[in-house]
Amino acid sequence: MNICLDLSPVVHQKAGLASYARELATQLVQTGAGISWSAFHYDRQPPAPLPPPLNSLPLRVIPWGAYRWRLTAALHHILGLGMDRFFRDVSLFHATEHLLPRFSRIRTVFTLHDLIFLFHPETHKPLNRWFLTLMMPRFLRAADAVIAVSECTKRDAVRAYGIPEEKITVIYEGVSPRFRPADPGAVQAVRAKYGLPEHFILYVGTIEPRKNLVALLEAYAAILTRNTQHAIRLVIVGKKGWLYEGFFRRLRELGL
Repeated sequence: MNICLDLSPVVHQKAGLASYARELATQLVQTGAGISWSAFHYDRQPPAPLPPPLNSLPLRVIPWGAYRWRLTAALHHILGLGMDRFFRDVSLFHATEHLLPRFSRIRTVFTLHDLIFLFHPETHKPLNRWFLTLMMPRFLRAADAVIAVSECTKRDAVRAYGIPEEKITVIYEGVSPRFRPADPGAVQAVRAKYGLPEHFILYVGTIEPRKNLVALLEAYAAILTRNTQHAIRLVIVGKKGWLYEGFFRRLRELGL
């Protein structure tokens, strides 16, 4: 059996999706004795190589940009055509980033992270929202098995698209072994570098509307108005995602 893992989000460094695909693939490869593993990604010029041990896997690359790959997958689903020729000798394909190629013979697993684009469309770019709205029900119906990362996500898929409950298995996302208590000296160095007090509120994640960071800013500002002397510090760590302008605008308006 050859299992092909879609590691496109790892290569493209897609924040949480990259963490999910990287950690899942690493653990599977290390524990899946007797199984032949391979990796897949699409891109004309990959921005980042795969990290060890994933860089040792046989690699299949579609040398296309994201728009062409998405459009090709969508057209194959709409026209009922298989894409097996791109994945010769693959027995099972695991889609990790909300894009499932259409196959005629290859079995598939699809990880569903959320349906935010459906319930909060204002938090997504128009083109991405259009693609997911059109294709997500097709991906979920076409997959042989679906992994949902929470019970809430499973309920959303059942209610929104009528996906049979027995087709969806909830598998919670794990925690990387690197998340563990750090050396006290290292902690003190970071605290000194950024001028941090002993206690503070920490947010880590991409800065974009889906994270509801404006509400966090407003809640923190409300705390400051009531208790300016002993208010705990708020620290936000993360790269800019998309549609982040509103966050920084509100940050300035609140004088934070």
